[in-house]
Amino acid sequence: MDTGSEIQSALTSLPLIILNKVRQVAAANAVAENWVWPADRREQWRPAQLAWHSFADRWREASDEMLFNTHDAHGSRVLAFCDPVEGGEHINAPMNEILVRDCFLEGVRLLWCNAACDHEGGVVVAGPEGIGKTVFIWFFLVCLLQMKQPVLFKPYNDGPVFLFHPDGSVHTASTARGCLPVAVKSRSEDDLFIWSVCDAGPNPVEGMTGRRVFPVRVLPTSSNQLPTWNLPLWESEELICGARFDRVFPWLQADLAPVITTWCQKPPPDYQEFEDRYPGLLSLLQNHANGGPQSVDEAHKTILGVLIEECGQIPRDVYRGMRNYTGVLREREWSARIEHERLRNAVPH
Repeated sequence: MDTGSEIQSALTSLPLIILNKVRQVAAANAVAENWVWPADRREQWRPAQLAWHSFADRWREASDEMLFNTHDAHGSRVLAFCDPVEGGEHINAPMNEILVRDCFLEGVRLLWCNAACDHEGGVVVAGPEGIGKTVFIWFFLVCLLQMKQPVLFKPYNDGPVFLFHPDGSVHTASTARGCLPVAVKSRSEDDLFIWSVCDAGPNPVEGMTGRRVFPVRVLPTSSNQLPTWNLPLWESEELICGARFDRVFPWLQADLAPVITTWCQKPPPDYQEFEDRYPGLLSLLQNHANGGPQSVDEAHKTILGVLIEECGQIPRDVYRGMRNYTGVLREREWSARIEHERLRNAVPH
């Protein structure tokens, strides 16, 4: 294992005895010959679509620089998650590019530490809805593929299970129950396990746990049965940087440009089309951009500053406000009324 990348630097901060165990386990897992797949187990699987093979090949052949040390013009650490030409639609990836938060590297370190020390345990990745648990799970999948690990992956509740084999092949099935590769009988047998990465809802998924399977599950809350890593809330700077990766951002940027250039025009132009596309956003700018925004970037900064202040530190809530600020305000008002009613009913009269 090369220790030159940021992720390896995070791992090398582990105590030496644990670091050596991580290296030993990762190396053993990555050897295809350490896994035997009997015919009666393999027949339940079929080759995955070509897009999944391309995705796996892209990351199995990736350098550390490509994964962890790529920064955009704004200085953010960015992962070109899917091929910029092919995109991620064929594998239903959450997005083509992601902002790699510092806490993602911390999460990878924690998961490896737990797996190497007790590969029959597991970890829950928890956090509020919309905080980015799904994005982290896909990021972690990429990290595992680069280290050529055997991975069971179930990204959606109503979809199939995928198996990434250390030999580079990708397979799919409706369930993984009773049909996984098995470890060879050797001195390293105790180190061998299959990663099980699941983002399929709160209920256990058949076949995603078991002997020599280390589950990493996404849940909205902590688990009493497994160690839990709670994904931290986003910092304001992260939310501002991450907005560029939201699907609406390029459209909003293009639609803001003519609004900004005609902001001080007399009489004011008709902005109804903009208002229809982004309900309430024009009023937000009128109320909070003193003297009017001088550029699209300044307008974005104003919009995001207000949304972060009003919606909190969860990206889904903030970025929904870029699409429909009026709707977000109505939801907040409705939630406040419900909470007020709940508290009023809880107080004895």
